[in-house]
Amino acid sequence: MSEQKFDESAERELFENRMFNARFMASIVRTGLGGPVEFMSKDCPTKADFVARDEGGHYIEDGLEPSWFAWKKRAIMADEQSRQDAATIAQKADRIAELEESEKAWRDSCATATRHANAASDHIATLEARLKEIESVEAVAWLRFDGDTPDWSEDCIGDTEEQVMRDYRNEFDDDAKELKPSDRYSARKIYLHPPAQPAAQVPDEMPYDDQYPGHWADGWNACRAAMLAKKGNKP
Repeated sequence: MSEQKFDESAERELFENRMFNARFMASIVRTGLGGPVEFMSKDCPTKADFVARDEGGHYIEDGLEPSWFAWKKRAIMADEQSRQDAATIAQKADRIAELEESEKAWRDSCATATRHANAASDHIATLEARLKEIESVEAVAWLRFDGDTPDWSEDCIGDTEEQVMRDYRNEFDDDAKELKPSDRYSARKIYLHPPAQPAAQVPDEMPYDDQYPGHWADGWNACRAAMLAKKGNKP
């Protein structure tokens, strides 16, 4: 948008035309009393004489110079307001463009998040199906774990979960002075031949955007690269 600037020459010409037309209309008189009615201009100077200026550039005609001063001031104020309005419109247009860009980025992030959520949902479904398959396989024995550490002592291996756990299902809480379910000990199945593991499904690469912090994408993509490298592919 080009910036409008005050054009004094054009404003002066418009002012002189307007003032001379008013002077001419004021000089019109009615004639022909008692006969045909006519109208004529009386004592109206030519435009050149009316808008003549002295050596200092001031109008000679009485009252014309103050009128020009007021006209010029109004024109300058109107021009300034016009430029301010143009600047405001430009600022609003820029703001609208920023909002549109933000909305597009937000929609793209939502689409990315939806794809990742769908991929995660599919992966969870695959894991749940695999877990169900593993749980259906008959175990050779049960082994008690102390946290994540297997306990290979003789009384920690048995034919049933109940036999392995025995008195380890509950722990005594010194503060509460009562037994509570054990978070420390658990029993897990052990197999002679563990069920075959399915081929790992490599997820899509996570982009760097506003939806996920950078370290999430770094970790996700590093795991993905390791999976591809194990399969003999390049990330």
